[in-house]
Amino acid sequence: MSSSQELPSKSIVKNSTSSCHGECVAKNKVVILCTIIPIVVAILAALASFLFTRRILRRSLYDSATHSDLDDNLRPLKPITSNDQPDSVTTQTIRLPRFEPEADNDIRNKVAALCHAIDDHVQNFYDLKRDYGGGDTVESVNASDLLVNARTRKAIIRREIAMKMLNRICIDGDPETTFLPKQIVVLMHDIPSRRERPEYEHSAYYPALASWRVFTAFLLRLKDVEQGRFEAQDYEKQKQSNITNAVEELISYFKDFALPQKSKNQRNDLLKMMENSARVGLLLFRQPVTWGFGSWDSDDRLKSEDSMVTFPALQIFSDGDGRKIRSPNIVMEAEIEVIRGKAGQPGSRHGSFKARSRASTGSRGIRIG
Repeated sequence: MSSSQELPSKSIVKNSTSSCHGECVAKNKVVILCTIIPIVVAILAALASFLFTRRILRRSLYDSATHSDLDDNLRPLKPITSNDQPDSVTTQTIRLPRFEPEADNDIRNKVAALCHAIDDHVQNFYDLKRDYGGGDTVESVNASDLLVNARTRKAIIRREIAMKMLNRICIDGDPETTFLPKQIVVLMHDIPSRRERPEYEHSAYYPALASWRVFTAFLLRLKDVEQGRFEAQDYEKQKQSNITNAVEELISYFKDFALPQKSKNQRNDLLKMMENSARVGLLLFRQPVTWGFGSWDSDDRLKSEDSMVTFPALQIFSDGDGRKIRSPNIVMEAEIEVIRGKAGQPGSRHGSFKARSRASTGSRGIRIG
């Protein structure tokens, strides 16, 4: 009897133990869930906040790029190095480069080098003393009295070479003979002038033209072309053809006055000068400042004398933003030959007459931009 009475008691104890164990497990699960759920919620909230902030930041960068960057004259983009993270490319503001103008003295020196090269060429390859007269004849039907006369021969040869050269680096020159890329000159002719536009566009015309030159030069890599780091094949063919034609025209025009024993060197020297002038033309074209040359008329103070402009004044026609200035800034003075003396005694050169005269700033000058 006693053993049978103990069995229910053991069963009750066993059931009670199982019940307590189940309750503990359930309580532990509740505690774990209560701990994990806030952590997961916090992580999700942080992730959502990060994505939202990133979106806002990208939007602000985009607005800055589309508004302030253009007004900031397109400052240069910092190059992306190999150490940068890939994602940095997507978050970096892309800005077009700002084109700082070349130093005035650097441009002046390169243009002056052209002027001096012409003078040296004339001294070395032409007969400047022989005076054609009496029984002498000149075969060239194009020869003018200025060429026939030894007093004026040096000046007119210098002038003709300079005119041939500078007219072909002028942006509004002949597209068929230009040393600049032909498509640029064609487009320049197609752009309506300031006078053809409504008045409210007048103030923006010259700055827009300067920006067009700068961005055209950037897209066509004209700086690299000028410095020999990039070859534009179509442009090279066109340029070399036009340079060759210009040289042949000059040789034909001056053939009766060139030293025959130096004819090969004469040709090579002309080709080199024209090639250098083409590089100077690209340099002037890509500047945000508008460069050009003054008039071929003589200084007013020399009107009473026989004189000739053999190389016009180098001038700046705008400020750094392309806005036209009231009076051109003279960077290099005109070269003027004063014709004096007897036959066989060429006149003197004057480079000290500043192009502040009315003639040198007239509309007959050559404008680069």
